[in-house]
Amino acid sequence: MLASGKVDEQGIKTLIEEMGMDAVPALLDVLAESQDRSVRRRLFDALIGMGPVVGERAFERLANGPWFVLRNMLALLQRLERLPPAFNPQPFLTHADERVRREAFPLALRRGSRDRVLVGALADADERMVRMALAEIQERVPDPVLPTLVNRVVRSEERPPDVRAAGIKVLARSRSPLALNTLLEITTAGRTLLGRPRLASASTDVLTALRVLAQVWADREEVKDVLDQAARSKDPDIRGAVHLTSSSLGPMGVEP
Repeated sequence: MLASGKVDEQGIKTLIEEMGMDAVPALLDVLAESQDRSVRRRLFDALIGMGPVVGERAFERLANGPWFVLRNMLALLQRLERLPPAFNPQPFLTHADERVRREAFPLALRRGSRDRVLVGALADADERMVRMALAEIQERVPDPVLPTLVNRVVRSEERPPDVRAAGIKVLARSRSPLALNTLLEITTAGRTLLGRPRLASASTDVLTALRVLAQVWADREEVKDVLDQAARSKDPDIRGAVHLTSSSLGPMGVEP
């Protein structure tokens, strides 16, 4: 029935009622190789309610197999309240396939050193891994994570502009001198003959950094000169970046 591909909720329910825990291997066999999200969702829903043995059987299948088997087993483990005691998600964070790494990330946050896991994800070549890590530090940027955020995301020319901009926005969650200095470096391009910082030309990075400075660091003396220049700029985008009203800001003064 499962191999037919027509996996409906009532059919799974009947199967489990008739077979009990003996249905677990059959359900996992289909889940392991299914490329159909709707099928996987039905199987997840069924397996989650069948107790700790499901986690143990899924864990056993992580010993080997192609990327999609590992991905699906890790996705199942994410949904379980209790993880198998011997399960270690760390090796899957360095798997060659990014789809496996993405599923391992939430599990590693549950099991491993949070800061270490976040650092690894921010340095990952996969953009989605970076975005997942950025979502985890929206409320607070741990000090050990900040250097990687700055060097591997915000300052990285290899990252797309929207990913760098997302990293710059997250700097609003840190009051570290490193965060402030990074924002100032982004928004300035050397100094004038009088020694004042020269405002950088408008770009996605510069505009985003100006918004963060205006929202979070406007009380700092070294920031006031930059914001003053931006407010008097001939470029309307630059002026607009520092003239945000309080109604346009989200929690902690950060633009949604």
